[in-house]
Amino acid sequence: MHEGKIARFGGNYPGLGGPNFLINDPSTEELELRLSYWTESGGTVRLYDGRRYQAIGRLEAKRRWTTLTCRVPKSLLAAATAADRPEPGLNVLGELSAPAVWVATMAVRTPPAPVITEQGRQ
Repeated sequence: MHEGKIARFGGNYPGLGGPNFLINDPSTEELELRLSYWTESGGTVRLYDGRRYQAIGRLEAKRRWTTLTCRVPKSLLAAATAADRPEPGLNVLGELSAPAVWVATMAVRTPPAPVITEQGRQ
């Protein structure tokens, strides 16, 4: 429990890096990652592309519960772009790179379709 929410704690440790997570059996289309977190020092959300971690979002040090929504680029999920990236059907490894972070919720989904209004049409 942290600041009124049930949460898991993780931090960067020498030789171990930050807390990891998996996106299980993702599609090869762009996804959206939504994270409810608390950190006092900030950090990044990163995904492993088979060679290195790529930043997809920034954790802000707000000292309160915050929700971050970031895009998981199709290029990090599509196996056809590089031989050493995960094949479809495998998990994608992610990392929260921060000295200390509490996570209450994390969800991955297909991004909602954009809403087109009459005013937005040409």
